[in-house]
Amino acid sequence: MSEDEKTRADEVQEYKEDIDETIDKATKVKKLAQSNIEDDKAICVNMDKVTDSLGKQKEIAETLTKDVLDAIAQPDWDNMRNQFGQASNIRRVMSSLHRDMESTRTVVRSYTTVASTVATSNATAGVSGYEILKEYSDKYASVEKALKTVKFLPTWMEDIDFIRKELQKMMPSVLKEFEGVIADMSGTGNPELKYKALLSLRSVIFHQLLDTLADESQYCQTSWFKIAPPQTSFKKKRFCQAKFFIVGNRNVSGLPQSMNDAVNKTAMELRDHFDQMSNYGKQGASSTLVDNCYKETLASFANALKLKSEVEKSYP
Repeated sequence: MSEDEKTRADEVQEYKEDIDETIDKATKVKKLAQSNIEDDKAICVNMDKVTDSLGKQKEIAETLTKDVLDAIAQPDWDNMRNQFGQASNIRRVMSSLHRDMESTRTVVRSYTTVASTVATSNATAGVSGYEILKEYSDKYASVEKALKTVKFLPTWMEDIDFIRKELQKMMPSVLKEFEGVIADMSGTGNPELKYKALLSLRSVIFHQLLDTLADESQYCQTSWFKIAPPQTSFKKKRFCQAKFFIVGNRNVSGLPQSMNDAVNKTAMELRDHFDQMSNYGKQGASSTLVDNCYKETLASFANALKLKSEVEKSYP
């Protein structure tokens, strides 16, 4: 086995271990929620979504034998590695949510929002891996069998409706262009037009919205930016813009750790999506990668809007 093959196999194993740990934490969070007030029913529902989606992802991951791993093209593998990274981030948020809920029950609403964003991110990641492996199902019976037994519920249309409503309240001037992006992505099979639509989505979120509401002169003054380690992702422009959009200049040490972790995870995802949209929009990519990037970006942006609303309500 070559070093590259070993690395792929090791990454799949770490991915499955992240899944197992997250399922364990989700089960414990649900038990804690069940023992408390009725408002926590929403947490129980979202934990069920998390464990259901992760169970399906684990089943698919079990099909990634040496032969399958060898056959996966590098661009597809890179996209799957992004999914593995999301699983690691979700595990981290679930662990801190579990700790927060064990230690205090005073910020129920913020826990509910964190649980919702985890469920959304996890469902989107599962769909991405599913769509990539569909391209290999004809050649590998084990993959075909696994894909036939799992079904992922699409959430991206709900994300679009939510984003529409929030943009109408926040910045109506960009809503028309956002609608144009949705129409272009849904109404064409032309790869060139989809590449262009990705760049337009990037423009709506980053150039028109975040460059206006979260520019460098604003986020550089925050305490969380000043204490961030230099030369790290926590100092990168697109991460900082997304984080400032969510938390503003608040002292984040006053937020529960699970909320902090969810904010950082979402901001990091948006930064990564900016790079992906730039790359795919300018260099091109397979239809699967482009569609996955589009849907994952919508999910992360919707989560950013949800977290922003919760922070503003709970920590004015």
